[in-house]
Amino acid sequence: MGRWPCFSGCLLMNVNFSHVNHAWAAVLVHRLVAWGHTQFCIAPGSRCSALVYAAVNHPETQTHSIIDERAMGYF
Repeated sequence: MGRWPCFSGCLLMNVNFSHVNHAWAAVLVHRLVAWGHTQFCIAPGSRCSALVYAAVNHPETQTHSIIDERAMGYF
């Protein structure tokens, strides 16, 4: 699919997006980090692998693995 067109100095410039979901997830995580959200909670079994991949691979994020989605509400 090619490289993501982005402004100069953007972290997304060198990311090769082979799937549309990964592209949108990377853009979403990039914007959330720009707005100051750097911590992401991840629950096994959730159906958001593109978001998890984007959050884990972003250099400015911190991810937390919680055992259950319901327990994550108390984190």
